[in-house]
Amino acid sequence: MTRELHRWIPERAEEQLRRAFAGDVFLAEASHAAKQVTEEVAHLLRQTYGENLQDPATANMPDFWGRMVALRRYIKLSPRFAAHAVNLARSLGLDPNRTVFAPFRLRAILHRGHELPINASGYVVHRDTWYAHPASAVVAWVPLFDVTEEETFFFYPDFFTKPVFPNDSEGFEYASEASIALDRKVAAEAARANELAKSPEEATGLDLGQRLSFDAKAAETLVFSCAQLHATQRSASGRTRFSIDCRFVNLDQYERGLGAPNVDNRSVGTALVDYLPCSVVA
Repeated sequence: MTRELHRWIPERAEEQLRRAFAGDVFLAEASHAAKQVTEEVAHLLRQTYGENLQDPATANMPDFWGRMVALRRYIKLSPRFAAHAVNLARSLGLDPNRTVFAPFRLRAILHRGHELPINASGYVVHRDTWYAHPASAVVAWVPLFDVTEEETFFFYPDFFTKPVFPNDSEGFEYASEASIALDRKVAAEAARANELAKSPEEATGLDLGQRLSFDAKAAETLVFSCAQLHATQRSASGRTRFSIDCRFVNLDQYERGLGAPNVDNRSVGTALVDYLPCSVVA
């Protein structure tokens, strides 16, 4: 169980995946592959929002989120970005012949976004496994620009092997786009109720213990298990944080039943059906 970030070494990828299943969190240096994809996404964002895309005022434009939805869809479905995901896998030392991936998702966390009910779902404490991602999946999270601790998110290492009940996995049945639909449902309900984002401790009623926070340079890649309990920081940094993330599964490990412990996931189905083989894209 990690209390600090570890440096990801591509030559030790298989061993480090097993360590991620035990709770370790890793940070990889900014590889050529990560720089390529972040620069391309940043270019798309500038085309969409202008040069001052991190300025909080930009997020107030009338169609900010409508444009964001269109960009997210393009990045998720584009063969070009699928190829970027495969290149990122290679840069991390993952075997493209035995690795599948969930496509990149673009995310934006606004300055003081937690004060807007419509954004409440973005601050919910969760494990990705609650939304049917397999226990053998790891997240590769990449910031487009340098980020401070205040602008990222944090983990609860004490609860990697402890359950949190109730949680969002209850009643969650996976279908394509199901996680996006859930995000929209939570956001809509919060907006109707005019509810602000609750802190993880308020939401769970638990003392979740020590937080593990981090900062990162642009294009560095954070690698962690989908079973990590984590939540977004409430940022008032004066700028919007943009990041992309995807998920990888090593099929050899999956087929051998290797993965993080399942302590509280009650979701039904598996997101693995929508993962893509790196070998096909490559």
